[in-house]
Amino acid sequence: MTAAYKHLTSPASFITKYMEWCDASETPYSFDFWSAVFCVSAVLRRRCYVDRPGAPVWPNHYILLTAPPGVARKTTAVIRATEIVQWYASASKSNATLFSGSLTSSMLMKEMAVLSKEFGCSPLLLALPEVSRSFARNAARPTIAYLTDMFDTKEIERGGTKREGTYEIKKASINMLAASTPEWLGAFGGADADAGGFTSRCIVVREERPKRRIKWGEVPTQPDAAVVRSAIIDIDERLAQLERHEGACREVPIKATAAAIARYESYREASDTKLRSSEARHERHVLSVACVLACADLTFEIQEDHIINAIKAIELVTRDDPKRLEDDTSHNVNADVDRPIDKAWEKRIQIFTRIVKILKEAGKLGVQQQKMCIRLRHLTGAKDVRLVLKILLDYN
Repeated sequence: MTAAYKHLTSPASFITKYMEWCDASETPYSFDFWSAVFCVSAVLRRRCYVDRPGAPVWPNHYILLTAPPGVARKTTAVIRATEIVQWYASASKSNATLFSGSLTSSMLMKEMAVLSKEFGCSPLLLALPEVSRSFARNAARPTIAYLTDMFDTKEIERGGTKREGTYEIKKASINMLAASTPEWLGAFGGADADAGGFTSRCIVVREERPKRRIKWGEVPTQPDAAVVRSAIIDIDERLAQLERHEGACREVPIKATAAAIARYESYREASDTKLRSSEARHERHVLSVACVLACADLTFEIQEDHIINAIKAIELVTRDDPKRLEDDTSHNVNADVDRPIDKAWEKRIQIFTRIVKILKEAGKLGVQQQKMCIRLRHLTGAKDVRLVLKILLDYN
């Protein structure tokens, strides 16, 4: 948990007002900040883009709020953001469709095709208080694959089957705010999804505790949501003015100042050139978040402070990434990589690897504890199983 997020936006920004609105609750500052980013992205959709020559960036985000069950109020954060987005959609008569229940790739595809036919674009907003319930077990991987494919806001996508007919999706735009546990992220957002690029497209916000504890009998003062609602309408109205200036059916280019461009290029040069796949999109995330910050304070121009604060926001998210810690360990020059391994330890490592595989399969498939124990019984004793479980819990 960190209060650093409170210093990333100006007092006039929608994000600042949103975080002040959430200040009396238990949700962590990080969850408040990224929920506000989702709300702004819900307004922007494909209506504007970062005007980077040859490689425009759209301000859409897949945000995963991750914490152990019942600890950091991640579901509360998603529900609160959903209320603001629902109110905005009703007040502004937005053409975006909001999903908050069960999802399948077929369901998303059909809805986007309907929106494309009616409006010429297909904006979807996914607000998922419990992602494990929204992604059915037998449909989770196809849905993740579809979200991965659609993240880059394709101009047009055609496809279909003989059974269901053909479809055409125009100007795709999907924004997602979801709450998940580390276990779900490991099962469905792990190696397979990372290889396909899903986790690299996600901003994964990890927390282990709330920002404060509300005592028994305490009734926290909840600020009026009117300030937040007024602020999000201000963004929509200002963007509508710019749209009218650009002309019908034209997205608004969000330009950057010379100082902002210089700061961004400096960041790129300082970045490690050998990034692993889940870090490869950090530069894109920086620009999309900077765009959100610029629109949230109604400047609609990316300034140097927006780039600086976007870099800080992404670094705060990636700082405690377990995979980054694993990579740092694996590249330790002092590691005794050439030292021969004792045969007893080598056998134990092999057993541990099999135990981890069985436990992960049990978590994905919902295997009963008794059946799982039978599979483990011939491998090792209860002491080793407890040790493996402790390691898995410590490193999520």
